[in-house]
Amino acid sequence: MATLNSEDYTTVGVFCILSIILPLLIGYLTRNKSFLEMTFAGHKLGFLSVALTMFLSKNGSAQFTGLAGWAVHSGLGIYAYELVGSFGLLTLGWIFMPVYMASGVNTTIDYANKRFGGKRIGIVMVILMLFINLLSKFSVELHASHVMLDELFEQPPDIINLIMIAGALIVVYPGGLYSLVYTNNMQFLFFVVGMPVIFIFSYDKFFSWQEVQLRYQISWPNTTVENVHNQSEYKYTRCGIPDLHSLDLIRNHNDMDLPWPGMIFGIYIISVYNFCIDQSILQFCMGAKNIVNAKYACIISSFFKIFTIFMVIPGFIARVLYTDIVACADPDICERTCGKRSGCSDLALPQLFDNLVPEGWRGPVLVAFIAATLTSLAATFHAGSTIFVLHFYRPLRQGQTSELECTLVGKGFELVQAAIGIGLVKAIDKIPKMHEFMQQIYSTMVPPLVAVYITAILWDRVSERNAFRALVLGSCIAVTRLTWKLSYGFVPCGDEDLVNVPDIVANFHDLHFAVFLFVICASFILITGIMNDAVDVVHLHRLIFWLRHDTQERKDINRAEQSPKPRTETSNAATAGDSSKGLTLETSDKETDIDSDYKAPTTPKTNLKGKEATPTPERKSHWNVFTKCVAFSRKPLRDEDLEVPMSSRIMVKELAHETQTLNMMLVLLLLVIVFVMGFFK
Repeated sequence: MATLNSEDYTTVGVFCILSIILPLLIGYLTRNKSFLEMTFAGHKLGFLSVALTMFLSKNGSAQFTGLAGWAVHSGLGIYAYELVGSFGLLTLGWIFMPVYMASGVNTTIDYANKRFGGKRIGIVMVILMLFINLLSKFSVELHASHVMLDELFEQPPDIINLIMIAGALIVVYPGGLYSLVYTNNMQFLFFVVGMPVIFIFSYDKFFSWQEVQLRYQISWPNTTVENVHNQSEYKYTRCGIPDLHSLDLIRNHNDMDLPWPGMIFGIYIISVYNFCIDQSILQFCMGAKNIVNAKYACIISSFFKIFTIFMVIPGFIARVLYTDIVACADPDICERTCGKRSGCSDLALPQLFDNLVPEGWRGPVLVAFIAATLTSLAATFHAGSTIFVLHFYRPLRQGQTSELECTLVGKGFELVQAAIGIGLVKAIDKIPKMHEFMQQIYSTMVPPLVAVYITAILWDRVSERNAFRALVLGSCIAVTRLTWKLSYGFVPCGDEDLVNVPDIVANFHDLHFAVFLFVICASFILITGIMNDAVDVVHLHRLIFWLRHDTQERKDINRAEQSPKPRTETSNAATAGDSSKGLTLETSDKETDIDSDYKAPTTPKTNLKGKEATPTPERKSHWNVFTKCVAFSRKPLRDEDLEVPMSSRIMVKELAHETQTLNMMLVLLLLVIVFVMGFFK
């Protein structure tokens, strides 16, 4: 059990106080903001705030422990997830965000509804996103947090889960996305100080990186050393020997840990979902001021991902120093050590923290871990409630909802997510290899969504019918594969002969399956798109990449079959002013009163003499940190209010000097990534 001194307690105390006071202060300062402003931060976030929050939200406690734990057995291969993930961020900034901002959407489901019309794809996406977020993000984050903290402080998992959930709710409840982003920016400072501490103190035990690599290759557990030269029936000997290619980043096509086709294409497909479709990460980029800030944020966040190598190398060092614990090969010994027969690699960081980090420096490490957990949980809370309210509850109520009602329902659903997540943690705790399980979920469930979005954003012949059929087809194949594979469970190394797993399941790598499923869905969409009529271009202005700069009025697909209504004449001055900045806003009959104030019908009050009473000054609503009851909270939340503000849509075209700077930074980033890949080979 780790011990903390007064300096550590001071660091943790300061972090906790700031993490409580700052969200409450931001909630007070934004108390008069509307529901949509609180949900999307008014689309006024700067690039640095967006970049820091995106990076920290993606690298939660599951990444914190998962990168080091995977490196214990698989070596440098796990680092490829971070490097290739940078290309997903660049795809977001250069392909998806220009279309999202030009079309004026707030969520990816908004885009699907505008691009395809109808509600079927939106409903399927709501179900899939909530399922993936709760299963592979929320529950996995809670599992990783109590695995780390339980080994350090021997606290019951339920108490740790409740503390983490309470902290995440405090971050997101008072000010919505405002408090989430600015509190995460503060927490990032603690994270960037605490994250390298374990690496520095552990790497200090070696002379060079070459020594770490050499000793890693000969780090065999005692059971392997004792039986490697014996012709006995002991079947776990090979399980303790690192793979010959564990120090390579790019490996053979038939490598069982990370084949190169899966590394390049499979991980890229997963990263496109994580950064371009998943609302829990995308919501921050959607809140950026304009496309220039969004691109800067993507580049900066990609640079940060390169430095996650400092979260991978501790896994190498943990195997070298504590081989019999973190790299145990005998299932019986592993079960006595950590309660899991498949291995104890999750103990890599706890072992380094407990044995190498001195008192006085344990506080920053602990705070960095808590900051990563709270940020990821809070982002999942906010994204889940946003999707539920805007794309499930409002359509269910047929749009007859007020801002106060949407706020209360959203906050209530955050509590529902917490309850469901805690329940799922009980089942997930029994899963042997958590990080591999999470990758299985992504590799099977994500490719159909990515195929639909990439083809829809790049090709004008993708219709709602073809996209929905491809989504259903891919989801059926994915569920079949996932159920089939999980039915055999996680078979420990050496026990393969006890379970007769078919080759198509055992030898078909998850990343290869992701590529296969993506090709199946994309091919279906392309073939059916060629055979059917193209979508009329009048429905696609600013909804596909090649038409993102169009200024023509777009006709909504949902109203395509309705009889045209007489249009109200709008101000030409506003249109001319906007078009001079790069984009003319669409103005339909539904949008002519978008800026009009809502006024509820009132009846004049009279006094006892029958005369009209003097109206009393309007009283400001009392600030309630948990419901954000703003003065106009009874105002109905209209469809027009969901449009992105004008200031966020007029800069879809970047200025010339901004474009030059962005391109230079992009080239520099690509050169750095190529150099890192070549260095680690």
